[in-house]
Amino acid sequence: MKLDFTNVEGQQTFAPIPGGKYLVEVTDYRESTASDAAKNPGAPTVSWELTVESLVGGDTHVIDREGKEIKVEGRKVWENMTIVENSFWRLKAFLEACGFDVSGEIDFDPEEVLNSQLVVKVGIQKGRKNRETGEEYDPRNTVKSFHTLDDES
Repeated sequence: MKLDFTNVEGQQTFAPIPGGKYLVEVTDYRESTASDAAKNPGAPTVSWELTVESLVGGDTHVIDREGKEIKVEGRKVWENMTIVENSFWRLKAFLEACGFDVSGEIDFDPEEVLNSQLVVKVGIQKGRKNRETGEEYDPRNTVKSFHTLDDES
């Protein structure tokens, strides 16, 4: 087997995108149940994949803290939701930002949320340790809030 690594970059480390407001599209999801170690074991969960299109305002590149230009277009941010009554407020805010009528009872189907566009305010969660295994996690992006496309606040 002959391989040519001439134009192949070395291993890259993950770096979260800088905090800010981004236009995103819901591009995938995964349904599962919360683990036995979770706050609500066995509860249904949905992990949403949000693909960044640009910053609010249209820029597809940002400057990080070290002054390096980063392409954000196409980057992924994940939002994990446990579907329990005390967190319905977050699911409601997400669905409302996606354009769904959440004024009363709805028949929720995650498939219908795919391809929705919304604005999310992204932050960076510092790295931390897994309490059970002691494994250290790198910093990651977290979604602070959800907004409709016309809500720039």
